[in-house]
Amino acid sequence: MHTKQHFRTNGKLLLTGEYCVLDGALALAIPLKYGQEMIVYEAASPQQFEWRSYDEKGNCWFEATFSYNSSLIQCSDDEVGKRLETLFVTIEQEHPGFWKNQCISKIETWLDFPLEWGFGTSSTLVAALAKWAGVDPFILLGNSFGGSGYDIACAMSESPVLYQKRDKHSHWVEIPYYPPMSGNMYFVYLGKKQNSREGIKRYRALSKKVNSQLKDVSMLSLQFVNSQSLKELTEVIEAHELVVSQLIQMVPVKEKLFADFSGSIKSLGAWGGDFVMALSSLSSREVKKYFNDKGYPICFAWKELIL
Repeated sequence: MHTKQHFRTNGKLLLTGEYCVLDGALALAIPLKYGQEMIVYEAASPQQFEWRSYDEKGNCWFEATFSYNSSLIQCSDDEVGKRLETLFVTIEQEHPGFWKNQCISKIETWLDFPLEWGFGTSSTLVAALAKWAGVDPFILLGNSFGGSGYDIACAMSESPVLYQKRDKHSHWVEIPYYPPMSGNMYFVYLGKKQNSREGIKRYRALSKKVNSQLKDVSMLSLQFVNSQSLKELTEVIEAHELVVSQLIQMVPVKEKLFADFSGSIKSLGAWGGDFVMALSSLSSREVKKYFNDKGYPICFAWKELIL
């Protein structure tokens, strides 16, 4: 019987600091109850190993075969396969001899959320591989998917994190953040998977000088954490939406889709897709009915989603 190793990592949402976190702004991010599990099956002396990735329904959405030294032999999706091979190469660079000492027959990954939700299919994988290989997950991320790294911090944390990138290094601290208005906070799926790399490309094209905005966003992140009432948090959300809207020249999501909503709405991560956060004094039933009637039936309360 094969021996197995299990690795579990958390999904994420970025509550503040979208885009600006790339350039050093302080951001608030939260790990989720949803995440990914990686299982490594060991064998005596395999010549190659199989890779299988499964979605939340147990369907295999990607499969590949790698040689014993981690070179790609065949796969069901060339882009995914090449990215995995890049991750394996980086692991060997950071941990010389790692693959030579491995005796594995199969690696499986299991998501417990839909791929299109944007909860961190890539970051949870990178963090799991880093745990297994004993390498720096931020280096793995930088050599493969890129990004600020806040999602890696979430993948490895059990509490919300204040995250900042300084001098090309990631710094974060876990905080006991459970807002008093959590019963009024909801997370709504817009039904459109957003490509983060495309959002970053747009941000880079438009944001030539962002120093003042970085300071504003960092301040708003702290104000977000310290808000003690609906009124305070509403003001922070509206100010944050305005700063980012001006920076990337896009209309805030409330103005675009939910102008008649009784409360405030904030984009999370790359604007235009994935999830948004809604804050309202309406009852849970009223909030969920509002979004359902608008055609957005997936709406989580804080306690249903946040770790």
